[in-house]
Amino acid sequence: FAATIADGLRAQGLAPAGAAVDAFATPRRHAVRVADVRERAEDRPVEAKGQLTLLAEPSGKWMLSSLDARAAGLAFRGQIGSSSGPAEGLGFDLSVDHLDLDRSAALAAGGAPASQPQAGALPRAKGKLRLEQVSGRGLDLKNAVLDLTLGEKSLSAVLESAEAWGGKLSGSLE
Repeated sequence: FAATIADGLRAQGLAPAGAAVDAFATPRRHAVRVADVRERAEDRPVEAKGQLTLLAEPSGKWMLSSLDARAAGLAFRGQIGSSSGPAEGLGFDLSVDHLDLDRSAALAAGGAPASQPQAGALPRAKGKLRLEQVSGRGLDLKNAVLDLTLGEKSLSAVLESAEAWGGKLSGSLE
């Protein structure tokens, strides 16, 4: 039990390889003390391949096309760039191979430590997110297509289509 906890902390970059590990147990309780655990893991680079196209406009518009990236265990493909609409922000058309909601919830539960500054307003963005598979939390969706709009403090998602439970789904969430 103690080795599993310590190995997990090391794998996430939260404990050094030589950290001391102490195990404690009573008939109904188990505890582990791992020395030198960091409050926050170091940032990990995002691996990305693609063609960066900078548009020669005074407005500074840009686009990353033919994107092939991996971040937080997800594989992204598609394009992202400055919005072509009247509102400034990001435009995107991205595909994700597999989104595991149980794993994502576990990552989010770690959250930022209280000593970390909280993020400000969200960036404005609008585009399509195509999810080949979404699993976890009792869901098993395939070929989901979402129209996402991200405002300063809001997220709107319209489900264009998805396959689930032998049928098709569509709808919206705000």
